[in-house]
Amino acid sequence: MSEENSTKKSFATGLKQEFRKIIWPNKNSLVRQTIAVVVVTVVL
Repeated sequence: MSEENSTKKSFATGLKQEFRKIIWPNKNSLVRQTIAVVVVTVVL
């Protein structure tokens, strides 16, 4: 059972490290990308 717990902890640690690497978009970029997605969706 302790091996399973250590695997879960290692997974959670790895996940946390990967989330730190994400570069989140700023508000301006997010708005432009959202508009682009909506326009393409409507056109299709």
